[in-house]
Amino acid sequence: MTPAYGSGAARHARWRPPEAVLFDYSGTLFDDTSVLTPGRLAAQCALRGRELPHRQAAALCTDIQAAVDSAEGRALRADADLSREGHRAVWTRLARTAPGSDALVAEAFYACVTASDAWRPYPDTEPVLTALHRAGVPVAVVSNTGWDIRGSFAAAGLTGLVTAFVLSCDLGVQKPDPAIFHEACDRLGVAPGRSLMVGDDPAKDGAATAAGLTARILPAARSVDRPRGLAEALGP
Repeated sequence: MTPAYGSGAARHARWRPPEAVLFDYSGTLFDDTSVLTPGRLAAQCALRGRELPHRQAAALCTDIQAAVDSAEGRALRADADLSREGHRAVWTRLARTAPGSDALVAEAFYACVTASDAWRPYPDTEPVLTALHRAGVPVAVVSNTGWDIRGSFAAAGLTGLVTAFVLSCDLGVQKPDPAIFHEACDRLGVAPGRSLMVGDDPAKDGAATAAGLTARILPAARSVDRPRGLAEALGP
């Protein structure tokens, strides 16, 4: 049975659907642009006994994001996803370097980033995962991450639509290493040559081709309120 990924999607006569689909997490199934906000940071600081005015929270969000995305920050984060302990250490360390930040703010920031309810699925995430599930096509989420992202799927009611979660922090291996894609295919019981990887990073997700999979890369532009184009990515 060929799953109905989207209404009106063109099908080439010789196209065969994948027997398994691997999805990236951040920026592919769940939005990564609305996790850190002044309101969320202030709320996490309040839980830790500190009141944070909106203007100060907004400035901290901007400065922490700048520290994380700086050349030094990117270098420090290069291997942070290989363990949960390393991920927390690196991200809170970077957050503490922002002007006006300290250990409490850094922990509040980390709580924002890893909170299950902070991550929202794109509008087409549930329909596409449901269609694959009904068609009997197994799905793996393959993510470079430093925490257990299963909570976000549970919060969104999507846990039962995912066959396997293959997380770098559990394996000690991260994309673009072919080993993580092979591990996902092994867990799904489908050969790499009959599997599809869908992600948003040409280097990391696109590396699935080196492991023998087909890879589809989503456009960089995205918004939590707009479909991500998942159905189109699954097409011929």
